[in-house]
Amino acid sequence: MARQQEIVVRDVPARISRVGRWLAQIRSYWGPSFQSNSHDPWSLTSTHTATGIPVTEWSALNYSAVWSAVELISAQVGNLPLPLYRKDGQNKTKFESHPLYRILHDRPNPEMSAFVFREILQAHVLLWGNAYAEIERNGGGRPAALWPLTPDRVTPYRRSYDAALQYRVIQPDNSVIVLDAADVIHICGLGYDGVCGYSVVSKARESFSLGLATERFGGTFFGNGATFGGVISYPGPKPPELADQGYRDALNARHQGVERAHKLLALYNGAKYDPVGVPPDDAQFLETRKFQVEEIARWFNLPPHKLKELTRSTNNNIEHQNLEYYIDCLSPWLERWEQELSEKLIAPSERNLQAIEFTVEGLLRGDSTARGEFHSKEFSVASVTPNEVRGIENRNAIAGGDDAFVAMNLIPLGLARPYWEASIEEKRANIQKILAPPPAPPPTPDPQQQRQIDTLTEERDLARKKAQEAEDAKDLAASQLRSTTTILADVRIELKATTEALEQQRTERAEAWMRAEQCAIDRDAARTKIDTQEATIIDLRAANLSLVTEHQRADEDAVALKVTIGKLEVERESLLVTGAAEREGRAQASAARAALERTVLETQQAIRGIAVDVLERLLFKESERARKHVLSVEKFTRWIDGFYGPHAEYAREALTPVLAAWRTLQPAGNTTEAAVAVYLEDSRRQLSALLAEVDDDTLPAALERVLHRWEIDRAEALVTPVLGGPSHA
Repeated sequence: MARQQEIVVRDVPARISRVGRWLAQIRSYWGPSFQSNSHDPWSLTSTHTATGIPVTEWSALNYSAVWSAVELISAQVGNLPLPLYRKDGQNKTKFESHPLYRILHDRPNPEMSAFVFREILQAHVLLWGNAYAEIERNGGGRPAALWPLTPDRVTPYRRSYDAALQYRVIQPDNSVIVLDAADVIHICGLGYDGVCGYSVVSKARESFSLGLATERFGGTFFGNGATFGGVISYPGPKPPELADQGYRDALNARHQGVERAHKLLALYNGAKYDPVGVPPDDAQFLETRKFQVEEIARWFNLPPHKLKELTRSTNNNIEHQNLEYYIDCLSPWLERWEQELSEKLIAPSERNLQAIEFTVEGLLRGDSTARGEFHSKEFSVASVTPNEVRGIENRNAIAGGDDAFVAMNLIPLGLARPYWEASIEEKRANIQKILAPPPAPPPTPDPQQQRQIDTLTEERDLARKKAQEAEDAKDLAASQLRSTTTILADVRIELKATTEALEQQRTERAEAWMRAEQCAIDRDAARTKIDTQEATIIDLRAANLSLVTEHQRADEDAVALKVTIGKLEVERESLLVTGAAEREGRAQASAARAALERTVLETQQAIRGIAVDVLERLLFKESERARKHVLSVEKFTRWIDGFYGPHAEYAREALTPVLAAWRTLQPAGNTTEAAVAVYLEDSRRQLSALLAEVDDDTLPAALERVLHRWEIDRAEALVTPVLGGPSHA
């Protein structure tokens, strides 16, 4: 499991919070782990109840009703299919070629199935109120695996009030790592702050402890109770060897417990035994046990019959009972799962194109009569096609089953009169055909003409057969063309978006360069003007000094010169302000150039991401074909020789648009032929090395290990040599 590098948390919690956390760590080490959402750290150690039986998330499962509720809901969430869909307007289809589909539907990680993964997390959230899973991502930032985290070792926290949400995880060696919220799947129940959910065990601790107490009371009752089959009374004193303490011990040893019930009892000294039956408190004990099952059902929002409490339940309407169970219990949990997985696993740019949804039609399916009536009504109004009905019933499609049908006796009112008139004309034409005289028999041809007719008939039949074969070939080619067109359309859409972004960036870059050049021209002009004004000021100051020496003879001229100098000073200050504005403009031009360079860098990264996706699709096809031909080393070698020729053409078509976009920004990038050669050479090299080390028996396991490595990180490793140019975007 990929782990982020351990970091030092620099927050300084209050002393009382530190003490509470230490207590939690000590308890998780010496006893059962737990999770608490209380703000009071001392409540972490409080598991006691009024009955005196401590209840934790672990001990609560010892109660059969709690186990049944948690196991039922968790297994149901794990059992429902969870596919990834591709959205096309109002329609959606299963996106089975996407790597995320296998993670959600089949195996979230190499160690567990999707059923086990979802069952574990749902059990966590039912008991602790929160469930966590770490998202392992590949080099392209896309999910590669999901790993569950036990909630007793995970704590959501923020470094400050305005900081981003993070998750502190305690490792098995008691070290601490911090994960970003974007890398953690967090399913939470009802909570107080929108982040953490309440622990059901902490809220229902008294109810759970009462159920455990009734079970313990029942065991004690039957273990310690004494029931006698008969009584023998002796009027004389008891034998001296039977002291009081010894008599009581012997009585308990003979009659106490279920195995020793209904034996004879001996009494002495005139003692009498009066049986009283089952006490009223013991009779109420049975009602208490039934009530506690209903109480557990309320805590988990379950119908009582789901916990096998069938006192007031019937089987007359199982469809409505399943619908009630789905709406009240399962539906809110499924919605939490779908929203959290869509937010954390689907990129923001793809959320309009993909969707993660549970398939619940099988859960809501009624009896065969109700299903048949429902399908019949929808089919009669052209709401569904035959193949859609067969898909709901988990049957294969049939030829011609994609057309919708409607009853002929239901037509629009505006077409009623034309339909009626056309029917009358058709009947008249049939009557005229009946009344018309029969046609004359055709003349009998001579033998030579008959042979010519037979020859022409054979030629006509042969031509029709060739035309039908050509039509079948055309249909097959059209089907292949539609499949290829769909792939090309997806690539063209991505290429169009990339091209438009590049054109926009080129336009912005040209405008930025023009503004920068204009700023440089204005700067040079301002500098020239400032130099001229400074020279003028120097000359005027020199003239002013000479005029001061002649003040006695030219007072009026000196005053005029002083006024002129003042005006020039004002103009100089104005020019200095203008120069500062021009310097600010130059700084803005530099910022614009930096922004343009960042945009080009982001575009290169986007093209690399698209290239990673294309390589993942190519590797998925290559891996699936390889798994089908792993019967023996010889057959696998023949498959390698025959597969990579057509696959090279498929790779060429897929990589051509991406490489064209890449070479727009990196002219030194690879050509399509060079990129395909790099990709195919890498595949052949790895498979050849594999074949040199295995035999027929070890080939499947060794190939599976290689293909697993391909699916995780090979696309990211191949993107740089395939694209060519610099090693970083």
